[in-house]
Amino acid sequence: ATLYVDSVNNCLSVNTLDAPPAGVFLQVKDGIDPIVSLNNTAANGDLTLGCVAGGAYIGPESNNSLTLQTSGTTRVLITNEGLVGVSTISPDPDFTSTINAGDNPDALLLERTAGGPGAGVRLGFRNSDSQNWTVFNNGDANLLFETDQGAFSANPKLFLRPSGRHIINS
Repeated sequence: ATLYVDSVNNCLSVNTLDAPPAGVFLQVKDGIDPIVSLNNTAANGDLTLGCVAGGAYIGPESNNSLTLQTSGTTRVLITNEGLVGVSTISPDPDFTSTINAGDNPDALLLERTAGGPGAGVRLGFRNSDSQNWTVFNNGDANLLFETDQGAFSANPKLFLRPSGRHIINS
C-alpha cells in the first residue's frame, strides 16, 4: 500500500500516488473493495464506508444502529434488527412512520397495526387543521376510505368489499 500526503492542501491518498481531486481530503483507491472504517474503541462504535462492483454501502460492522442526524438530532434511525424510524428513535416493529410531522402538522402516515379493532394497513394524510384522510385495509381484504381526527372510524365514508357489496356513507 502507498500513501500520498499533500501537506499544502491538507489531503491524503491511500493506495495510490495520485493527488486527491480538488475539495477531497481523503481518497482511497483499490481495485477490489476499498473500505474506510472509523472505530471508537472506547465506546465500541464503528462506521464503515465501502464500494463493491456496481454499488456502495455505509453502516456499522458491529451490532449497533445507524442514525442520520441534523443539528445533533437523530432524524432517521436504522436499528441492528432492521427497524426503520423516521422522526422517531423508537421504531415500532409493526412499522409506523409519520413523515414530515414534527412541528409541521402536514404529514403522511404509513402504518401497520396488529390485533384488535382497526388492525391492518393504513395510509393517511393530515393537513394543518388536523383533518385526516385515510385509505385503510382492515386485514380481511376490505378497503376503507375515511375522514377522521386520527382514530380508526367504525363508519368509513366508503367501504369496498371483495364480494362486490360496497357501502357508501354508512
